[in-house]
Amino acid sequence: MLGDCANCNCNHMCMKKGRSCVPVDQDEVLSLYDKDERKMMKAAAYVEATYYMKHTRLQETADFAKRMHYKKLGLAFCIGIRDEAKLFARYLKQEGFEVHSVCCKN
Repeated sequence: MLGDCANCNCNHMCMKKGRSCVPVDQDEVLSLYDKDERKMMKAAAYVEATYYMKHTRLQETADFAKRMHYKKLGLAFCIGIRDEAKLFARYLKQEGFEVHSVCCKN
C-alpha cells in the first residue's frame, strides 16, 4: 500500500497541491496508462477541481461526458430507483446526449 490517506499527516496535499505525499515517480505512473486513459483521468480531474461542491453529481456526470466528447451514454440502474433513472435520463437528454438504459432485471 502506498499511503494511509485516512490518517493523512500532509494536510491532503494531493487535493490542495496536486502532489502525492508518497515517493512516486510521476513519469513512471503515467507510463502505466495509455493515451485514452490519461485523457479520461484529466477530464475527471478537471470536472472535480472546477465543479466540486458547486454542481450536483448529476451535473458533474454530464460535464465529464461533454469534456470526453461523448454523444451516447448508457444508464444502468436498479429497478428500485426507476423513477430517479427516468429523471436522470431526461436530464441527460436535455443536455444533448443520446441515452440508452437498462435495469438490473434485464
